[in-house]
Amino acid sequence: MIRLELKSFFINTLLIAAAFFCLTAGRADPGMADGRNECRITRLDYTVYEKGTDNKKGEVHIRITRGAGLHKWHEVRKYGEEETDVFDVVFDPETLMPRRYVRRMSGPAATRVLRLEIDGRQLAATITENGEPVSRQRLSLPDEKVIIEPFMKYYLSRRVGEMAKKGAFKTIGLLDDELKISQVEWETLGNETIEVPAGRFECIKVRMTPAAWYLKFLDLSIPVWLEADGSHYIIRTPVRRSLFSEERNMVLKRIAHES
Repeated sequence: MIRLELKSFFINTLLIAAAFFCLTAGRADPGMADGRNECRITRLDYTVYEKGTDNKKGEVHIRITRGAGLHKWHEVRKYGEEETDVFDVVFDPETLMPRRYVRRMSGPAATRVLRLEIDGRQLAATITENGEPVSRQRLSLPDEKVIIEPFMKYYLSRRVGEMAKKGAFKTIGLLDDELKISQVEWETLGNETIEVPAGRFECIKVRMTPAAWYLKFLDLSIPVWLEADGSHYIIRTPVRRSLFSEERNMVLKRIAHES
């Protein structure tokens, strides 16, 4: 994802929203802070496999630190020896809007860094490549709720937990280094029981689809299996790093809580 263009725009939205990765608990998560000045930590580990095989192709590690007022999100996505994405976000747990946001996208030729700052409904973004400025821009957010990576799946897990059957949300992504707002539609497809390295889970199957007209001609709907009870963790989902890259399977390997 070193070059952020059309082929990776939807991966910066729906892939974020469904495919690669994971968002954690709903409101009843046992790792949530109880209002005192203490922190709880949840760790989620995923393995990414070649489609239809047991060949490991990558992994994802997420650490959520929940304190009173603000939460911290640290996520590492490893796509192989030379390609890694790292998110570091401090965010409001109610609105899911970041107070501080840095994403580092590393590849064999370059490292891109995206930094976001939000003041009210105004978003400012800076992109650098190997330390050199690429883009600086501002975007006015609509009055409705807007979800930014990597919290789209977190938002969806909340909606499913409220027994919603379908819906849509606005999301922010990059198209040729320009910030864009688009819409993702989702619907539940029923329950399935699946088995992954972390165990056997009763899951809610959810399908997410981009609503943008210029993506309608592509088959970009993505199924996601969410834990049916409790925190609605992502248990399994197909993933791609970019639109035309090979589809792979991401499965839950471990959940751990620390205090």
